[in-house]
Amino acid sequence: MDRKRREESAIKDRIKEKQNEKSEGMERVVLTRLHLSASALKYLALLAMTADHIAVICRPVPGFRTFGDLAFPLFAFLLVEGFFHTRDRRCYGRRLLLAAVVSEIPYDLAFSGRWMDAQHQNVCLTFFLALVAMELLERYGNGIWEKLVLTAVFCTLTEAAGADGGAWGMGMVLAFYFCVIGNSLEFPITQKGTNVPRNILFHEKTAGVFMKIIVAVLIGAFAWQEPLWVLALTAVCFMLYDGSRGRSRFRSFFYVYYPAHLLTLYFVGKWLG
Repeated sequence: MDRKRREESAIKDRIKEKQNEKSEGMERVVLTRLHLSASALKYLALLAMTADHIAVICRPVPGFRTFGDLAFPLFAFLLVEGFFHTRDRRCYGRRLLLAAVVSEIPYDLAFSGRWMDAQHQNVCLTFFLALVAMELLERYGNGIWEKLVLTAVFCTLTEAAGADGGAWGMGMVLAFYFCVIGNSLEFPITQKGTNVPRNILFHEKTAGVFMKIIVAVLIGAFAWQEPLWVLALTAVCFMLYDGSRGRSRFRSFFYVYYPAHLLTLYFVGKWLG
C-alpha cells in the first residue's frame, strides 16, 4: 500500500511539474512578444507626429494633439541610439542637414502660411544641432564644466534659432545622451569616508535609476499641460524597447515622409478652409 501511494504521489508531482513548466513557458512567450524594436518606435513616433500635425494644420481632432506629444521624446531617444550605433556619423549628420533644408519651405507653409519664416525652423534642424552637440561632447566634454558649457551653448543656440522644441528639446536629447554614457562609465573613486561614488549620477550601478528620473522629469516638463497617460505611455515604450534595430526596408523613409506629409497637410488644410 505504501509503495502504491508513493507511486501515485510521484505521478501527481510529475503532473504538477509539467503544468508549472507549461505555465512558465507561456509566460516567457508572452514576455518575449512584448517588445519594441527601433523601427517600431520610429513608426510609432511618426504616427504620433502625424496626428499632432493633422490637429494643428488641418482641423482640431480630440486626442490627436495629446497623442502627438509622444513623438518628440521617442525621436529624441532614437536620435541618441542612432548616434551611438550608426556606421558613419558624418553621413548621418548630412542626411539630417539636408532634411532640414528640404523641409523648411513645407514646414513654413504648413505652420505659418508663408514660404519663409525666419523665426521658426523645423525639427530636423534641432536634431542636426543635437548631433553636432553630442559629437563635440564626445570629443571635448572631458570634465563636468565642459559638459555644462557645451549643453548650455547648444540649448541657447537651439532656442535662439527658433528650432522646433527649443531649449527643452535639446535638453531632452542631451539628457538621453548623458544617460547612455553614464551607463557605460565606471567611477571607482568614492567620497572620503563613505562607500558612495563621488559622481553618483554617472555611476554604473545607479545611472539606470537616475536615467528614469531625469527623463521622466524632462518629458513631464515638456508636456506639462497634457494628461499623465502620455507620460506613462512614453515610459512604457522605453521599457519595451529591446535594443534591436528591427526591420526597415526603406531606411530613409523619415527624411522623405517628413517634408512630404507637411506639404500634403498644408494643401489639405487649404482645401478644408
